Amino acid sequence: MMVDTEKMHNNLPGAVIEVAEKNENGEKFESIQVEFVGMAGNTDVKSYPATFETTVGTLRKHVLEEVTGGRAGFQIMLMKEARILSKDECKLADLEMTCDTGIIELNYVVHELDEDATPAEVEMDPKSFDLHLAGHARAECNGVYTYAGMENGKHHWAKPAGTPKVFWTYWGGRGHTWDIFWGGISPENKSDTAIPPQSGWDGQGQKPNSIRISYRLRGS
Repeated sequence: MMVDTEKMHNNLPGAVIEVAEKNENGEKFESIQVEFVGMAGNTDVKSYPATFETTVGTLRKHVLEEVTGGRAGFQIMLMKEARILSKDECKLADLEMTCDTGIIELNYVVHELDEDATPAEVEMDPKSFDLHLAGHARAECNGVYTYAGMENGKHHWAKPAGTPKVFWTYWGGRGHTWDIFWGGISPENKSDTAIPPQSGWDGQGQKPNSIRISYRLRGS
């Protein structure tokens, strides 16, 4: 199928997408049908007649209404090809996808507001999640950390000033480890995981296994 396309850039560095403006007959799409599929394959949510100007927030609200009937206490996570659509203000034209049939399929997951994300969900798109840390002996090390990019080959999270931070590092004589860095002694975890592990942290100045890490959608 031959279509005219407009190349656009997503808000992610180096991400180039193609947005089809016309169908195979050269007719410009007046609307886009967005279909929603749950992670279990269910298709209970009605499709949404959208345009390239429709925002992620509008689609999220539609799915929330369909799934929960508007009840409070829930949030919707939308995904396209293992990428989480996290910014409500983003338009369909800003996202990494190709639409040459007038139909876009998105996956969705329903979370309760106080429900933690799974490691698998976080690993799909780490920048969309905040890290919540509790149990540290130093109060300033507890609380919410925001995604801070890659360091030493792994994703890491940090407080606004850059420290404290939870990152993958190497200490002479101790080897590679996850560290809750603040400038002094702190628990570590040698698990070679893609993101900071939720449990299994040693003591390093406090009771072992007292650190608890969880992940939630950014800003939730």
